[in-house]
Amino acid sequence: MPFLKIDLHVHSNRSDSQSTIQEVVSNAKEKDLDGIALTDHMRMTPLGLVSETDSFLIVPGMEVETTDGHVLVLGIRKMPKNNLSLVEVVSWARREEGVTVVAHPAVPGFTAPEEIIERAQPDAIETMNALVPFEMYNQRGRRIAERLMLPQTGGSDSHRSKTVGDAYTLVDVAHRTADDVISAIKEGRVQPAGGRSSLANRLLSILGGLSTRVSGREAV
Repeated sequence: MPFLKIDLHVHSNRSDSQSTIQEVVSNAKEKDLDGIALTDHMRMTPLGLVSETDSFLIVPGMEVETTDGHVLVLGIRKMPKNNLSLVEVVSWARREEGVTVVAHPAVPGFTAPEEIIERAQPDAIETMNALVPFEMYNQRGRRIAERLMLPQTGGSDSHRSKTVGDAYTLVDVAHRTADDVISAIKEGRVQPAGGRSSLANRLLSILGGLSTRVSGREAV
């Protein structure tokens, strides 16, 4: 089977995005993605949305805000406790048979120091993030992943549906299932692809996300 194109870092209006899950999925399909991972901040993917009936994959997950930075936890159905360290979240996710991907590992204020990442030993590091303000942050992330010999992934970090799929991950799977995507990440059969979103879309995403968080709006 050819590599699947999966955007492993996508938000909806269940956290700080401006777009509904339906809008996100519609735009992902228009961009010929094979699937997405829904990674809302501290919110689990609704069970009813995980369907493979039309071959489009929705990988369950969330973006966990640890005391050391942000980490994507995929393939789990439970919420972690609050205020855990990166080491604790990675250990918890491993017990729950999920995978962990350190998000935007070089953006100041949002990630753990390299020595903490090394101690935690996540399954992968996100080294192509479409929302980072400067490409040097992705380059620094790649250097961290290379030094720690960890697999690399890509994701749009989309906060508006138009940017879904700007960055994504090529996933080598035997079968077109969410479980096989999780296994591929664990085994390192992934590689980042795509690039950063346009400057206009990056600014709109950031401003929209800040507005959503300040207003406290959450979709039901």
